[in-house]
Amino acid sequence: MFFVKNVPSLGYRTYYIEKVNLKSKKTQLKAEEDKLENKWFKIKVDKSCGGIKSIYDKQMERELLDTSKYLGNELICQTHDGDLEGMLNLKKDIWGMKDYKCPPPKIEIGEVFASIKFKGGFKGGEREQTVSLYNDFKRIDFETKINLKESGILLKVRFPLSLRNFKIYYETPYAVIERDKGHFAAQNWVSCQGGSYGVALINTGNPGYWIEGNNLDLVLLWSVNQVRPPKSYDAPLAEELGEHIFKYSLYPYQGDWQEAKVVQRGMEINNPLMGIVNQKCQGGSLPFSKSFVKVEPDNFILTVLKKAEDGNDIILRGYETQGKDSEVKIYLDFPIKEVWKTNLLEEREERLKLADNVISFPCKKFEIVTIRLRRD
Repeated sequence: MFFVKNVPSLGYRTYYIEKVNLKSKKTQLKAEEDKLENKWFKIKVDKSCGGIKSIYDKQMERELLDTSKYLGNELICQTHDGDLEGMLNLKKDIWGMKDYKCPPPKIEIGEVFASIKFKGGFKGGEREQTVSLYNDFKRIDFETKINLKESGILLKVRFPLSLRNFKIYYETPYAVIERDKGHFAAQNWVSCQGGSYGVALINTGNPGYWIEGNNLDLVLLWSVNQVRPPKSYDAPLAEELGEHIFKYSLYPYQGDWQEAKVVQRGMEINNPLMGIVNQKCQGGSLPFSKSFVKVEPDNFILTVLKKAEDGNDIILRGYETQGKDSEVKIYLDFPIKEVWKTNLLEEREERLKLADNVISFPCKKFEIVTIRLRRD
């Protein structure tokens, strides 16, 4: 495993793997049964159950968590008699992890990352939780595997923050909005931001967040064993019994979510690089590294590159991500003859400026822009 960086936007970079004898790279990664550390964070773990007692930001010299009542990355389980039509009917009893002890964890450490993996139980089944830190980028990754054996359960993972009087920002499709505490859905992330410091919790397919007090929760699953009376259909899969894998990340940052580029961090996790292994290198004309489309400024992000629905034109779609008016330039590495701004149905509305394969146009805050390229 190796760390990949400086891959061009909408492009590629070539790496050659050779077998050589090298000394191990010196890193700042550390891992023991009850702690993880890199140059950004120092994490203390309750090795009896696998929950996190402390996440200390070494650069900002501050603690992220308040674990006086709950641990970080703690599975929170509530039973209910709700139904598949949306009724919650949560019961008052709440189960955490402290009563479910774990054997000694598995530790993994190398030049790229270090991790601690705990196995144990929880109310309703079995769990395997892994926490990972990296040598080259500031992010805390979590993987939680569960084997659910009981139905009628709401399962969340909790991070009790030390922040007070914070604002809450939710990423929505093509925008970011501020909301109050409560139970809402988000696209890739939610950020709790107080003053000049924030903590974003990034999901990879679990959009439900639940924020009460200082607790930042991500909803993992909602197991239902009944439909709304009178029963009119069967839905046995709604019990969610069996094995599930959840991946999510904490991204603490200084400043605000715009400066910290939280939108980009969420997209990076949910759209990882694709690696292609070629055992036999053959001659070709492409360079070692190449970008086919590049965008400026970085607060405008392309989300779509596709063939037009009614012909051979190319469709680009993107949006402004930080809530500020911008002048956008798109650099293309292939020749085109004309460029049109279209509506979402790809119907031409306005011809755009094109010079030396560079497209220029103004973009309003959070505006969605669809562009049609004609090559022939």
